[in-house]
Amino acid sequence: SPEKTKSFTNLVDVASLPQLFCDGDIFVIDKPKDLSSQILQRVYQKMADEEGRGRQIHCSQLDTEVSGCLLFASVPIFSFEATFLAVVHGSLPEPREIAAKLHVVHHGKKTIAFVSHKGQPAHSVFTPLKEWIETAGETVTLVECRSTTRVLHQIRAHLAHIGHPVLGDKLYGK
Repeated sequence: SPEKTKSFTNLVDVASLPQLFCDGDIFVIDKPKDLSSQILQRVYQKMADEEGRGRQIHCSQLDTEVSGCLLFASVPIFSFEATFLAVVHGSLPEPREIAAKLHVVHHGKKTIAFVSHKGQPAHSVFTPLKEWIETAGETVTLVECRSTTRVLHQIRAHLAHIGHPVLGDKLYGK
């Protein structure tokens, strides 16, 4: 709700977030987990409005539960391709390309995406980088994950769909 968002924008201290890159119209921050990309975008937009910049702030998206680099721009971001690294359960010996529609369902505070013909088109490419055996004896793989579409939980849902959920993922994992 707008009121809830307004209260969150007053609580986020963006000055404490590490800024990794800044070049005029574009900047990148290190987003911690459990902080919404949408809330951060609203905070930066509010700051731009208060400074009288009169520009729309655009933002790449990361799931709230995920930490990582978040791109902000005061110019429209026309193309989209995101690259992530993930450690997944099991051995992924060869690259995999997944073009499977994802249906996103909201249940109260819980949201989940799953492969379904009713879903939105989603395209992901997974490239294994390194494989090892954990101390518990389970094989895990470091994977480069690329997506050219933007569906909520896309990477996590596609990895779980092919039997390689992200290590530590409580929603899609083992």
